[in-house]
Amino acid sequence: QVLARIALAPTEFNRVLNSVLELFTVDRRLLEIRGSLIIRKLCVLLDARSIYMALAKALQGKHDLPFVGLMVQSLNLILLTASELEEVRRALKGSFVLSATQEDKEVFTVLFDCWCHSPVSTFSLCL
Repeated sequence: QVLARIALAPTEFNRVLNSVLELFTVDRRLLEIRGSLIIRKLCVLLDARSIYMALAKALQGKHDLPFVGLMVQSLNLILLTASELEEVRRALKGSFVLSATQEDKEVFTVLFDCWCHSPVSTFSLCL
């Protein structure tokens, strides 16, 4: 909750998410054990769409490809199963219709670019 409150400030939002990613980079066990809980909690306390968009963009700049692949797999599993991400799933589904909003199309495009680090995740994103 503390991180979420800090991230409410627009200037600190990306800094908090980058710090979380760095923490996961250094401690992969934390990602495996508590990563889902941390991401889901941030999505509840903040805007899930913004969290996922920012994480996907941040991961694109990472050079540790095994970590990026693992992170994408984790994010994809959360996206597929967590009720907190219903809005993001709705945006992704809406991005495939002719009347899709630009925001929904952008969600798909940003996530797709990042999800390409994991073929199975990419496939599930497109379903």
